[in-house]
Amino acid sequence: MVYIRPTVEYKSIIWSPHFKHDIDSVEKAKKRFTKRRSSLQHLSYDERLVKLGIPASELRRRHLDVIFCYKVNLY
Repeated sequence: MVYIRPTVEYKSIIWSPHFKHDIDSVEKAKKRFTKRRSSLQHLSYDERLVKLGIPASELRRRHLDVIFCYKVNLY
């Protein structure tokens, strides 16, 4: 995730996927990446995320939105 996360989250406030197919394509990339670890292949996608300590994309986007709102209110 070290390589993918910065790319996906770059300017996520501006490019926040709202359409189902956009969200699915981001999730599909995360699913493929997490499944490559041989020790995690037998786990479900949600279990792999928990094991790796990766939040779900929707939660991460909401978190970044809250941070952005907080920063805007400071100025």
